[in-house]
Amino acid sequence: GIQTLVISYVGYVSRSEEMNVPEGRTLARDFSLQATAVQGKVVVVTAQAQGQIQAINQQLSSNTIVNVVSAAKIQELPDFNAAEAIGRLPGISTMRSSGEATQIVIRGIAPQYNLVSIDGITLASTNKNNRAVDLAMITPYMLQSIDVYKALTPDMNADAIGGIVNMQLREAPSRLHADLMWQSGYTSKTQTYGNYKAIAAISDRFFNDKFGAYFLINAENYDRSADNMTGAYRVASQAATGVSPVLTTNMGLNRHLETRGRYGANLIMDYKLPNGSIRLINMASQLNSKYTDYYTNYDFIGLALNWNFQRGDSTTNAVVNALQGKYDFGFMSMDVSAANSYSRNSNPKVPVYY
Repeated sequence: GIQTLVISYVGYVSRSEEMNVPEGRTLARDFSLQATAVQGKVVVVTAQAQGQIQAINQQLSSNTIVNVVSAAKIQELPDFNAAEAIGRLPGISTMRSSGEATQIVIRGIAPQYNLVSIDGITLASTNKNNRAVDLAMITPYMLQSIDVYKALTPDMNADAIGGIVNMQLREAPSRLHADLMWQSGYTSKTQTYGNYKAIAAISDRFFNDKFGAYFLINAENYDRSADNMTGAYRVASQAATGVSPVLTTNMGLNRHLETRGRYGANLIMDYKLPNGSIRLINMASQLNSKYTDYYTNYDFIGLALNWNFQRGDSTTNAVVNALQGKYDFGFMSMDVSAANSYSRNSNPKVPVYY
């Protein structure tokens, strides 16, 4: 019978045609539509930096909750250390010391309940009381990427309640590359030009890009001095006027003078097999902190002035050595590694003088 057919498509003017459809037969008709502009709301298109594309694809294809930071993104950001770079990710916060990030907190879980690794090798704890790892010793210029897993999968070790942070070290790109960076600065508090950062790296690939070697060395010295004030108070008994005055009971002044030095080196060698690879990883990092604290406390209740002084020189070392091999046989894959992970935290202090 007589039917009305409506033909429409996004971006074209709709048409309606009335036609007589024969009973028990097929009616074939061709239609052409006139293009038109579709008026809608404002559409904002943003582009992602080239160096972050691989990291985003890794996040999208992952079977767990993961955030990835690429080497290009790490270099863009003026971060002092690896903890600062990781702390920029969503759901991540950091523990800080003298204004510098040191340990990672994932989804509010304390640092000792998270796992930190280099190329899959668990870093030894740098804390004598728990297994937290101080990442202030690692310069971000060593890193190729940072993966933060906020949920564990069956193929991961089940010893991390909060999550896993895995830092991938750089590998040698094609052809000879050499990089040298030097920065220096002035600190008005101590009136010194002692701040500096020096990084040198060289890499190359040989035998038709099958064998690669990457070497980096860094040395940094920077001032972390600070002045701090603390205080305590109590509410006095209610006066005849009905007002309860607040009385300061004591006040503390602290002048903290600290100079930190960060030193490190890594040597990465890899050989590409037809269906796998062999990697030799060597990394060493050290954070040295020389500090002096002057404390003055005013006791307004006991009418006393207390003063003390303390000096310390702490050093944190971390070393990772690993030989890793991966190969795909088609019907099965093999992933083998032999590794050494070492850390030492030395914190001798001069006795407190009153």
